[in-house]
Amino acid sequence: MLAVLAPCLALLALAIWMESGTPVIFRAQRLGRGGRPFTMYKLRSMAPGSDEALDALMSSNLAEGMVKIADDPRVTPLGRLLRRFSLDELPQLWNVLRGDMSLVGPRPHELKEVSLQDNVHARRLTMRPGLTGLWQVRARTNPSLAVRVHYDLEYLNRWSLRLDLAIALSTIPVLLRGEGGQIHRPELGRGRARSATTRRVDGQDLVPEVPPGDRADREGCRIQRRQHGPRFPIGRQHDQRLAGRRERSTESAGEALDHIGGTPG
Repeated sequence: MLAVLAPCLALLALAIWMESGTPVIFRAQRLGRGGRPFTMYKLRSMAPGSDEALDALMSSNLAEGMVKIADDPRVTPLGRLLRRFSLDELPQLWNVLRGDMSLVGPRPHELKEVSLQDNVHARRLTMRPGLTGLWQVRARTNPSLAVRVHYDLEYLNRWSLRLDLAIALSTIPVLLRGEGGQIHRPELGRGRARSATTRRVDGQDLVPEVPPGDRADREGCRIQRRQHGPRFPIGRQHDQRLAGRRERSTESAGEALDHIGGTPG
């Protein structure tokens, strides 16, 4: 497969070089099976010197985990096209050939988001990371850490060769449609950015209990509790309000019965 795609890779590398110079390959450290670090390769989609721009961006937008930001100033025009159709990830076929990754599997794990003392992340490291996976075909438009962990764990729990084949076949139309290349638009400004799975009530960011449209994986949701504190902090207040309403309703019903029955004399 790598040999077949070599001419395409060469043309894309030439286009990157003509647009913004070298390097044309981006290297990133990721954790593979068993927590073994490896170098993951991608076609560069950001302008050279993007690390400095990232520091400035993160200072005003404390993004949650690995979030794709709409209109990210670091991404080049060609890079946006590469990301939309995941062409920037073609060099990862070399990682597959080397045995660092597989064609289908959990997302490659960033060093900063993985702790081997964390049971959730430790489970994700029991398999080779994949070039594509369940998250890519089900929720690519939502790259928040909690959602990715949720689908990684679902994949681990349901793994089979049939599932791998289904994911591989489902990846093709997703890529052709260019879904979820970079559509998240965190709200910049004070405080932490809010993802599409976060709503705001009474000035507080509330992280949903489960990814939209899916049944919760308890382990996947625990990570949200550690990162963002108790979920739905107004939950207890809501319960108290409901209890108050029930009590008032009971009192009102009692008064109505007394009025109907009259006072015994």
